[in-house]
Amino acid sequence: MGSVNAVIGAGGAPKVDPAEAQRRAEEARQKAEAARLAAEARRKAATEARDNLTQAKHDADAARRQKTAAEKAVTNARKAADRPGQTPAEAKKSKEALADAEKKLKEASDASRAAAQKLQDAEEKAALAAKSAEEAMHKANAAAVAESKTPPYSQKDIDRVKPTKNELDSAFEGTSRRTKLEKLLGLTPPPPQEVIQSTGTGEAPGTPFDAVGTKDAQDAKATAMATEGHETYDAFVPEARSRPPVQQAAAIAPRPVTDAKGLGRPNNQKPTDARGVSRKTETLSGAKSSVPPRPPAVTEYYKLKNQGPPQRSDFPEGGLGTKDYNDSTREYHQTLNAASSKASSYFLQQTKDDLLKTPIGRALQKEAERVGVKLHVLSDSEYQKRYPDTGAVTLNKDIYFPISSVDPANEDGIDIYTHELAHVALGEAVGKEGDSLDSRIGRTREHFQRIGLNPADGERLARETFEWNDSISRSHVFTSTVGRDLDRERKGLPRESDAIRNKLYKLTAERELGLSISRQLDATEKPITQRDAEALWAASPQGRARPLKGQELLDFFAEIQSEWYVESQLV
Repeated sequence: MGSVNAVIGAGGAPKVDPAEAQRRAEEARQKAEAARLAAEARRKAATEARDNLTQAKHDADAARRQKTAAEKAVTNARKAADRPGQTPAEAKKSKEALADAEKKLKEASDASRAAAQKLQDAEEKAALAAKSAEEAMHKANAAAVAESKTPPYSQKDIDRVKPTKNELDSAFEGTSRRTKLEKLLGLTPPPPQEVIQSTGTGEAPGTPFDAVGTKDAQDAKATAMATEGHETYDAFVPEARSRPPVQQAAAIAPRPVTDAKGLGRPNNQKPTDARGVSRKTETLSGAKSSVPPRPPAVTEYYKLKNQGPPQRSDFPEGGLGTKDYNDSTREYHQTLNAASSKASSYFLQQTKDDLLKTPIGRALQKEAERVGVKLHVLSDSEYQKRYPDTGAVTLNKDIYFPISSVDPANEDGIDIYTHELAHVALGEAVGKEGDSLDSRIGRTREHFQRIGLNPADGERLARETFEWNDSISRSHVFTSTVGRDLDRERKGLPRESDAIRNKLYKLTAERELGLSISRQLDATEKPITQRDAEALWAASPQGRARPLKGQELLDFFAEIQSEWYVESQLV
């Protein structure tokens, strides 16, 4: 801007040239108007970006549903192709149908990945456009104030446009441009994913380890991406009944406290801090191993968790205060992640050593070693984004835990760990749909014998679940009973009689079938009707042995749950 031309009046005081003042006023007005027009343009762009994001979400959801349908089609086609007794012509036709279904699944998977990438791009653009509009509106207000005019935008106007917390979280989630986005948005992104070592070897975080401590370089993220579109569920919490079972995944929450009215609710977990003593236990090979003294990082982890991240209200308003807040938040999460990495190794080693104190625990751990299970620990926030309302998730040979589930301060941690190893240990031992009862009994008895469990329990599992098509619920009959058995071993209690074992498996099968039907009844997508639910129960071996007799279905299932809980606690 040019200098002001002054003239000297009669009193010697300088006076501003009226023409120059008018020119400056007009320049300020034009500048303010240009800033307002720019803000309007960016506000419009932000609105359009949000509209595009809505469409991208719709497209991604549709692509995921198509992929899920294609996966189900492949499963059905594979069952048809494996069906015994087919003629050569029928076998050829079923194999061709399977090949066609697999081709369509590949196409659906590619489309789902492409839609997911478009969604990520749309999320980034929406966040950037909203941030740009917010900044432009602030500039327009500043230009108006400089002209001594009323600012064109109220704080409410700005709040409606600026990026929301969910938009920022979505923009940072899964992006490969995290650092660039952080600079463009001028904000600290959400805490990064914590995939943490599980063996206490001192390795760097971010690398998965197998169940007995051998490092493996495979990336856990590949398995998680392979299950895109699937939902996991928990057989123990009623809130999770709306999530339908998925063949690839099985999950557990903390052991429930149950009454006659409800299907179970999780215990409240205790706050942080845990046992920190060094303990020696038997390893699989019979050698002695010890948990090292609690490292300083564990103390630091608890301290940071109790402290929590910085609060914005603790910093001054304005740009400098925002910068200090962002810097402090970034430093907090970096320090927490570093402490979590070392703490999780210590936590997992304690849990493993606890498990190896019992014969059942050693059997499960040995089978996990044979199968090649890998354990992954995520931050609580990252875990809940992936697998909400669960305490751990098994995906094929990978088990994912939130760090709170392996924290020894969580009394249910050993149960969660046992439950997930039990899913892996059982595997496909019960057999496939279409197998005869004798075949299933033979397979499960042999499998239980091989891994060091009672073959008679394998036969009980096969008999009680013979007519079931839901492999996840079948697996939960096993995980529930083996978890109870391990708890008895830890208490030094003797093995129960065959009569008690028969009753236990019978009650557990009734309970798990009831939970499975309840989930289907309450499903958010394609729920079954009350009549269908009653028909499913009536058609099952459990339903034939224990008919409804005019009771409300959910009340009936709650009664079963209560009986199971009481009987399972008998010692």
